[in-house]
Amino acid sequence: RVNAATALKRQPILSEQVRPFLEAVLQDKEERVRAAVAIALGWHFSVPDTTLQILLEVIANKNGIYRAVHRVNAATALKRQPTLSEQVCPFLEAVLQDKEKRVRAAVAVALGWHFPASDSTLQILLEVIANKNRQYGVEERANAAFALGEQSILSEQARLVLEAALQDKEEKVKAKTAIALGRHGKLPNTGMPILLDILADKDDRYEVKDRDSAAFILGEQLKLLESVRSALEAAL
Repeated sequence: RVNAATALKRQPILSEQVRPFLEAVLQDKEERVRAAVAIALGWHFSVPDTTLQILLEVIANKNGIYRAVHRVNAATALKRQPTLSEQVCPFLEAVLQDKEKRVRAAVAVALGWHFPASDSTLQILLEVIANKNRQYGVEERANAAFALGEQSILSEQARLVLEAALQDKEEKVKAKTAIALGRHGKLPNTGMPILLDILADKDDRYEVKDRDSAAFILGEQLKLLESVRSALEAAL
C-alpha cells in the first residue's frame, strides 16, 4: 500500500478525481500508509492542515520509523505547496539540526521557497549549491538556487557562491542560478548566455516559467545597461 501511494506520487500529474479517495485513506490505522498518502497528496495538490500535520510528523520522525528518503519527500511536498503558514517555520527550523544532511537540505529549500530565510537556512542552501563533497543531486542544487532567488536580498557570500555555480556542469543548476542572480541586480557576463539559452530553449529542456523569468530578467539587464550608458554619456 505504501508502494502504491509512492507510485501515485511519481506520476507527472494526478486527476482531482483521485483526491477524495486518497484523503479518506489519511484515516488509515497504519502510520506509514498515512504518511505515503500525505506525501502523494502534497506532491500534487494544495492540502489542508490535517495533511500538513502528517507531513510535519514524517519530517520530525520522533518515533524513528521513517527513512531519510521519506522525510525528504515530505519536505519536498511542503515546498510544492502554494503557500505555507508561518506557524510551521519554528518547527521546520528545528529540523535544520537533524543528523541527516539531505533532510536538512530539503527542509532548508522548503523554508527558503516560502519564507525569508534565517542565517542557518541560508548557510545550508549555500552548502547545497556549493556541493563541495559532491553529495547533493541536480534537483537539490537547482532548488536551493531557486530558493535563494526568492529571497528579498542576497548577501555578498550568497552572490559569490551563486556566481561560482554558473560554472556548474549541470544545465539545470546553471539555469536556476542565473535566474536567481538576475533577480538581484547586475548579472555577471557568464550568466547572460545561460539566460539566452533558456529563452531559446532549442531542445525543449526548460519549463515555461523559467523561460518567462529569463525573458523578464534579460529585459531588466538591458535596462541596467542602458542606464549605465546614459550615465556615462552624461558624464562626458
